Amino acid sequence: MASSKGVLSVPRETSVDYLPRLFIVALLAAFLLFPSLRRPGLAGYDDAFFAHQAKEMVRTGDWWNERFNGEIILQVPPMYAWLESCSFKLFGVNDGAAKLPSAVLGLGTILVLYFLTFELTGDSWLSLLASIVLASTQFFLKLATHAMTDVPFTFFFTLTLFFYVKGLKNKRYFLWLSLPFAAALLTRSVIAFLAVGIMVVHLLLTQRLRWQLLPWLAGNLALGTGIASIWYVSQYQLHGAEFFFSHFHYINSKIHTRSSAAHWTTVFNYPVALLEYYWPWLPFLVAGVVMQVRAARRQKEQGAIFLLVWILLILVPFSFVETRYPRYILPAFPAFSILSAMALSRCISAKYRSLFFLFSYGHWLCRCLPFAVAATKGASG
Repeated sequence: MASSKGVLSVPRETSVDYLPRLFIVALLAAFLLFPSLRRPGLAGYDDAFFAHQAKEMVRTGDWWNERFNGEIILQVPPMYAWLESCSFKLFGVNDGAAKLPSAVLGLGTILVLYFLTFELTGDSWLSLLASIVLASTQFFLKLATHAMTDVPFTFFFTLTLFFYVKGLKNKRYFLWLSLPFAAALLTRSVIAFLAVGIMVVHLLLTQRLRWQLLPWLAGNLALGTGIASIWYVSQYQLHGAEFFFSHFHYINSKIHTRSSAAHWTTVFNYPVALLEYYWPWLPFLVAGVVMQVRAARRQKEQGAIFLLVWILLILVPFSFVETRYPRYILPAFPAFSILSAMALSRCISAKYRSLFFLFSYGHWLCRCLPFAVAATKGASG
């Protein structure tokens, strides 16, 4: 991270500008995401729950308190309801508008991942490959068409870490970190502090926790916390101790209450989920992890340590909760994409890269057309 050439142990090709190809990747990802929003219906209870909250915000004009069936609720932060309410204001109260914020921020995550990977590696080819991996991960695309907080939280989480990596080179970028961190706190509450854990553990392991860096990082994390606290403190002033009891009881229930879906309560859930959902990238992910474990142990590479800490501080805490839904670890998927891209890049020589992109574009086009046609028929029907 200290040099512009990057820190990961992969071949680099920095002379080629891949931004036009990134635009094509983003365009094809948009063709996969946005037409499907026109299909009527919401996927499940959580989608309907958040959509109903947003509809109540629009109906009452009260954007500071959340309601369900006309009653004020205190359990969940308001960020996704705010995003949905803005979408409802622009496009009307309908299913597509409810899902639109997730799709937009899913596309945003794909773009942010390109720039984050470039900051880590200085390699445009690898950065584009990481975006392609995420944009073609079925599980991520599926959740990006749901009216839930998983993908928006992943976007804010990834953007926070992007500004952290930028800040290691120029500490002034830590100032920008406060905004996505505040948004993450307003999306998934205290779960956002996992990003702080990743930063602190990375600094400790790479021996970069110095006084000239720490005040900038700590100060801007405090700023982000303060921004989010405006809503939390106001809710306490409005509703008293009941707010904190309801809010943290809800979080605790997500951690300690067993789900009716017994399939997601086993200790091996997340490995099983990756075996089920992370194809065709799983072999490359395993290879990428092995490569970076070696790089972290032998060369003490900061980027390798960063990626390994990232996935561990998502996987390990969520492995201790009683319900282990695969979507809970979605914030680790950008790191999975980088690790998978690193291994995949070893399999594609420079002279075959253009052919690889042509094949990828053609494959995506074949997938996009049926989605677009089906979505159009569903909307018209």
